[in-house]
Amino acid sequence: MWVVKLGGSLAGGPYLTAWLDAIAAAGTGKVVVVPGGGVFADAVRGAQRRWRFSERAAHLMALRAMEQYGLVLCDNRPTFAPCATEPALRRALAHDHVPVWLPGAMTADAGEICSGWEVTADSLAAWLCRQLGAGLLLLVKSRPAATDRVELLQDQGLLDGAFAGFCRELRCDVYLCGADAANAFSDALVGSAPPGTRIATTSPPRAPPGEVLESAP
Repeated sequence: MWVVKLGGSLAGGPYLTAWLDAIAAAGTGKVVVVPGGGVFADAVRGAQRRWRFSERAAHLMALRAMEQYGLVLCDNRPTFAPCATEPALRRALAHDHVPVWLPGAMTADAGEICSGWEVTADSLAAWLCRQLGAGLLLLVKSRPAATDRVELLQDQGLLDGAFAGFCRELRCDVYLCGADAANAFSDALVGSAPPGTRIATTSPPRAPPGEVLESAP
């Protein structure tokens, strides 16, 4: 099982449809989608600047922003299923659907996830990978990585500020690719190398994309 984070920035470009098509065609029962926040998260940022509400409130609202984007994705493909809990995610995979994670229920009170803009869908996708024991994390961004160093990607704004810490807890490889890699992603699900740049790796072998693993300890 792979976790694929679809950046909210894809919604404003020409590639989102290709990704939805690729995941719907080859990813049923194999892929969990983590939606970014996109324009919905941007609205929260703007509202916080104006109203000066707390980081905690902004964090909870940003989780809802991810869920709003996720519901948009689900509405576009009949095999995509909104899922708020781990059992729901696993049931969707077992029934050959593509679960789209709605993160609020699982993360709002998770002690290891701090409130603040340094934790975005990137870090939450890594957190979910550990919960599910996923075989690979793929971060789909508006542009590809120019380096394989997580800290440099954070400095460049391509990864959030908390990602390095969450990444160290993983037991799977992490790849980052640009928005134009949907065709390479389809090939990867049937045995080719994952698209993009491997930005983190760990010693245990990756699970095949169709294998649903037990929860990590």
